[in-house]
Amino acid sequence: MADLKNQNVDGEDAFCYGHAGDLMHLPFKPDKLFMSPQTGRVYHPCEERFGSVGLVMSKLAIEISPRFTFEHGDGKPPTKFEWKGKVHDLDNQWYFKYRSRDDVTTANVDI
Repeated sequence: MADLKNQNVDGEDAFCYGHAGDLMHLPFKPDKLFMSPQTGRVYHPCEERFGSVGLVMSKLAIEISPRFTFEHGDGKPPTKFEWKGKVHDLDNQWYFKYRSRDDVTTANVDI
């Protein structure tokens, strides 16, 4: 995921990917962000045809990383994410669900 737009044409926040601007986008779900404490990589759900797990582009991940809260220490995934003045409890179950499947690899679509 390469860019985070405040709103897409439907009025919702969106991740744009594939360097195609508004032509290729997914709804942004701030409560579904996952940051790996081992690598610092940030993931967001993407379409199943891309593997269901999208890697957020490093530049964007660095920009949004101060918005994460680590209630259980730096060695555990963050528990909260602040977006537009609201603190979201993070739901990481989607990430572990798809990463545990043998046939799924992380999508490398720069979302």
